[in-house]
Formats: sequence, structure tokens, C-alpha cells
Amino acid sequence: MNPEKLSVPKVLRNLEEFSQCQDLQDHSYFYFDQNSINPYKEIEPNWDETRRISDPIHQFIELPKSIWRIVDTEEYQRLRYIKQLGMTGFVFNGANHTRFEHCLGVAHLSWTYLDKIAMNHQYKFEQMGLKDADHFDQIKLLVTIAGLCHDLGHGPFSHMFDNILLPRLGEKKWKHEEGSCMMLRSILLSEEKDFMTNLVTYKNAKLNPKEDIEVILDMIEGLTLSQWKDKYEEKKQYPKWVFDIVSNKTTSIDVDKLDYLKRDPSCLNVKHEFDYNILFNETRIIDGEICYNSKIHDTIYDIFHIRYKLFKHIYLHRVTQAIELMLCDALEKANPVFNFLETIKSPQRYLRLTDSIIEIILGSEDCELAESQQLLKRIFTRKIYKFVGEIVIDQQKDLTESQVLDGISRNNQYRPSFSCSSTKLNDFERKNTIVTFSKINYCMKDQDPVNNCYFFKSSQPFEKKKLPAQNSSLLRPQKFGEQIIRVFVKENDEVLINKVKNGFALYTQKELHTETGAYDKKDHQKTPNKSEPQKKFKLSSPQYENNENTNQKQMNIIINDGSQYQLNTKTLFQNDD
Repeated sequence: MNPEKLSVPKVLRNLEEFSQCQDLQDHSYFYFDQNSINPYKEIEPNWDETRRISDPIHQFIELPKSIWRIVDTEEYQRLRYIKQLGMTGFVFNGANHTRFEHCLGVAHLSWTYLDKIAMNHQYKFEQMGLKDADHFDQIKLLVTIAGLCHDLGHGPFSHMFDNILLPRLGEKKWKHEEGSCMMLRSILLSEEKDFMTNLVTYKNAKLNPKEDIEVILDMIEGLTLSQWKDKYEEKKQYPKWVFDIVSNKTTSIDVDKLDYLKRDPSCLNVKHEFDYNILFNETRIIDGEICYNSKIHDTIYDIFHIRYKLFKHIYLHRVTQAIELMLCDALEKANPVFNFLETIKSPQRYLRLTDSIIEIILGSEDCELAESQQLLKRIFTRKIYKFVGEIVIDQQKDLTESQVLDGISRNNQYRPSFSCSSTKLNDFERKNTIVTFSKINYCMKDQDPVNNCYFFKSSQPFEKKKLPAQNSSLLRPQKFGEQIIRVFVKENDEVLINKVKNGFALYTQKELHTETGAYDKKDHQKTPNKSEPQKKFKLSSPQYENNENTNQKQMNIIINDGSQYQLNTKTLFQNDD
């Protein structure tokens, strides 16, 4: 093909539009050359430089071949044995995807997002705060590695490990990002793997493990503006926006979130997916910040609202939460054997800590694991902790488990007829009652996340500005978070369940001024049995009785078995006025 015959538009937003030309059906590759009259020259694709795999969400994931050397390590392959959604698979059958697929997806989106940003700037790298194409390739390589390795440090069953189990054991500060840093150092700085000699490369960009590892770790954790100024502003090698791709501490819009917002609903067959291409196509870099076209501000709200719904209905499902509490109890009782607090400090020991710990415990003959085995067997036989009730309150309201248990004990009025014991909860009953606190928000606590975003107009693509809340929408949320308090009982003890249910309901009504939401199968109407004959209704001849007090009428209804009922006609017919 002769490139000179091509009709190339002066302003080309992206290569997808260009590839629709009839002359380009052979899928040739093009690159941007500012010194050429025709900026897109045909080049031969080098298939040896990349490796491609299929993916159920992104169709294909294609990355430089040398990057896959990181994937082909024990530390990375460990992610195959850690489920993305923990124990959610006990409720949603499709929730069996792992951190391995998710991390590859984040690497793919990191690579794709940077390409899109460059296209949106027509490869004018100085507009992005970069020197040239080589500088861009170096940034793209490091950001992609950060996306690839951002979840290396997850423990068994993902967030349950660092959010619930470790705080119970006394470690409240450790997060999986620290584990990711530890495991990445184990990969890149290992003499055995020899990444110093066999470098990870892409075009003219090379990964120097000793020099670049701290930059990659900062990309994994994300930096605030003040942190970036302290570490990188004077160097002028790494603009602020490169630390906002994988983990964005400013707006919380990052490729980590974009992958699981698409992957999780798809695997669970839940229709809450988000199309990240809308965001990618409308992103520019202005004054070192990621900015979005003002016309997609509603789409940004969609990101946070979809995340909220996933937390509300899936990640924090009451049955999933009950099972996670049981699993945590089992692992807590097994801690003397496994010593989790020491394990998280050792890459060699942490390498073997995966979801398979359940099979290890169940198959062990160690008498110290007997209690843990009993709890795990209860999970598999569905004898799980009983959910009593929940309330939704303001996320700013601080309550503790002790305060809620005191309130339940103080307000309970239930006492079984065969017992003369106190209505208050005794120590045993308190020990067998669990209170959980879950805060769900738009990632910025009680703030509107869109207020932290920069926008630009299509007519002014080089000017960034904040979007005033009153100008964005009259239907924007007024609150951006909530707190769910749930109560569970460990044993299927009807007396304890009724005491806790009664006390919790009265406590929330009298002291918290809200109503509990409880799920009780006994309160639900029984599904009609098809084998039972259904009663047929017939209306009697119009016989109405006036109610002088309310000016309403009563209609007599006769059922075929002879029973007679009276219904208020106002409940049957609505006034269209």
C-alpha cells in the first residue's frame, strides 16, 4: 500500500476512526511523525515483541513480551488461587474469578488508557508534560507494570484478610498494598530471577529494577498532590498524572476500579457494567492533571453509583457477610498454628498463603485446628450465623459494637414464658452476638467526588476548570455515603435470636430514631402451592355501606366457600384526579 495515496484528516482524534477507511482494511500499523507531511507512515508489525491472551472481558490482552516474564513467576502465579470476591461465590455462583485475571485486566487498561490519552493529544507529548516519544514509552512501561502488580499482596479471600482478620489479630494498619510492595521487590530484586540483566523492555524504554521500583510502588499506592510535590516535582521526570492511572488519590477514578466495575458484574450476570471507553475517549492532560470533557460528567457519577450498588447488593450481601464472619472466626482460631502476623512480613511464607488454607485446615490432624474445622464444616453445610436485622444511618455517626450491644440489652423486653431470667444479655449471649459496621460511599466519604475532577470544554481543550455543583445537575445526590449496621447471632438459638431482634428493634426506634430492616422467612408470605385449590372470588350484587366519618364506602365480597368480607373501596380504586 502506498501511504501517499491515503487521505489523512488534519486533526485525527484516534486511530479507530482512521482504520474505518476502505484503504486500511489490511490492518496495517501506523505511527505519528511530526516531521512528515503525511503524519502516519506504514510500518511492519513486529509480532515477536508482544504476547496476546484471550480475556472474557476485554477480548484480548496484548502486552510486550518481556513484561510477561513478571507474570511467569511464582509470586504472580499465586494470584490464580485468590478469589477476587472472597466468599461471594457461596451466594453468587459466578463469583469464581481470581485476582490473576483482574490484575491482567488492569495492566491492559493501563496500557490502553495511555495510548488513548496520547491519541487524544495527537501524540504531542509536550502537552502531556513529557519530553518525547521515548519518555512516553518509559512512562507507559512503568504504569503498566504497576497495574499488573497492584494486587500482588492480597491475602486469602481478598479484602476479608486485611479488613477483618488482621485487625482482630491486632494489626490495624497493614493493607494489601504493603504486601504488593513486598512481593514486587521479591520479584524484581531477586538475584535468581535476574531482572537486572534480562531487562523488561519496550522499544527504547527499559526497566531498571533498582531505580524504578520506588516509582512503580508509588504508582501502585497513588500519591496526593503534596506527596508528589515532595518527591517528584523538582525532577520533572514524572508528572503528577502518571501516579493517578492505577490508583487515583485525587478523584478515585482509576483503571483498577474500571476493570472490576466491568469484570465483577459480567461474571455475576448483574447488569451494572460501565463502558470505560467513554471515559478514555474524553480524557486530556492539562497542567499535569487528568481532565475530562464536561459533557461526560454524568458518566462519572455513573462510575460511583455502580460501585455503590455493587457494594450494597453483592459485596456486602448479608449471607456473604455471615460466611466471612465465620471464616474469620475459623482463621482467628487457627492463628496459633499459622501465625499470620509473621507470615505477612516474609515473602517466602506469604507466597504459600492463598485460599487453599481452607483445604489445609480441613485436611489437618492437628488438634489445635479442631475448632476451625468445625466452623468450616458449618459453612459447607449451610449452618451459618443468623442474620437478625440491619439499619442504615449517617456514615458520620460513630458507634461501637459495645454501644450497640448495650443498647440491645437495655431495650430488650422479650422473655420466653418458660424462663424467669433477666431480659438483659448475659456475657455468653453478648459473646455470641456480632455487630458489623459497613460504610458505603462514593469513595470520598461525604464529599461529591465530581467536585475533585477537572473538566474542559470541547471548544477550549487546553483550559481546565472545576464544574460548579449547581451547574452539573439538579438531580445530583445530596448525600454521598451511608453506614449499614448489621447484627448476627452465632448459634441457631431461638431465645437468643428473639432477644436480640426485640432489643435491636427497640434500641434503634427509641435511641437512634430509625427502623430496623430484618429478613425473617417466617414473616414472608408462603408461595402458593399449585397442588392446592385456589379460592375464587366473586363480588356480590353492589351493596355499599356509607361510612359517615370518612365519606368512604364498604363493598361486600363473598368468597365461594361462603365467607364474607368487607373492603374499603378507596383501597381498590384510585382517584385519577
